[in-house]
Amino acid sequence: MQFTSREKRKLSKRFSPTDLKFIESTVSIAKRKIVEKIIEPSVIVSIVKKFYGVEITKRTRKREYAHARSVASFFLHKYTLLTLETICSYVGLTDHTSIIHHVEKVSSLKDVYPSVDAEVNEIDKEIQNYYNNLYGKIDTDASNSIQTL
Repeated sequence: MQFTSREKRKLSKRFSPTDLKFIESTVSIAKRKIVEKIIEPSVIVSIVKKFYGVEITKRTRKREYAHARSVASFFLHKYTLLTLETICSYVGLTDHTSIIHHVEKVSSLKDVYPSVDAEVNEIDKEIQNYYNNLYGKIDTDASNSIQTL
């Protein structure tokens, strides 16, 4: 994000040029992080539903439904700022600790099973494609680097 010339004049009275460059880059990265979290939960749920071909909110313990719920929970937690209770309502669960369990489960399954990792990566790419078509491409390397600071 670039400041307008008027904003630059106002800020230049208070900050050095080096500080202004830092502020511009920080604001730009922060804006990217905020925009990344705007993906609608219903879009994530529909992408996961389409991928697995099951109704995520169906109250059953069958493996294919439970796995789809886990993956949807994982992505809702990753891409939205929803509370755990709200994520429960999107995936048909009743307890927020179930979401914690599902997120940790998918994370660990990705590390152990390459097939699960491939599935999750494919769904992630579909979500990113949706996002890129909606908002334009975002440099994820720059936004991830701020987390290391």
